[in-house]
Amino acid sequence: MIWFIILASIGIPLALVVWRVDDWNRDWTTNHASLEDTAVRPELRPQIFTGAVADVADRIERWSEQQSHWDLVQRNDTEWETTLKMTRTTGLFRFVDDVTVQLRSAPESEGHVTMYATSQSRIGKGDLGQNPRNLAELVRGVNAM
Repeated sequence: MIWFIILASIGIPLALVVWRVDDWNRDWTTNHASLEDTAVRPELRPQIFTGAVADVADRIERWSEQQSHWDLVQRNDTEWETTLKMTRTTGLFRFVDDVTVQLRSAPESEGHVTMYATSQSRIGKGDLGQNPRNLAELVRGVNAM
């Protein structure tokens, strides 16, 4: 009976980790992610929004206030760009990842804002896919607002 308890206490957490790994080549050796034009998953590509940079930044700020694991740390506004520094804390072990969102509007593309974002783990060599999940959660959440 004791062996069953030991096996279950090791096997269940291990199975949960293995189940959450999305990309076995990346997730063990990389602790950062970015929204990139070449990403296979649409939610991991830079996003384009209609409106002013400040309005999109306000939208992201409102979304982050509704999320228990997300905190807005800093906001820097300029005429054509806003940078949001955020943190995302994991549920179980409370690891903190730094997320930087850049919103840019080019003068020639008035009314359109492009969102670029990066997520970086503070500790560890690999992130087990958490940073891409952070970015996907951010993109889905802001698109749903």
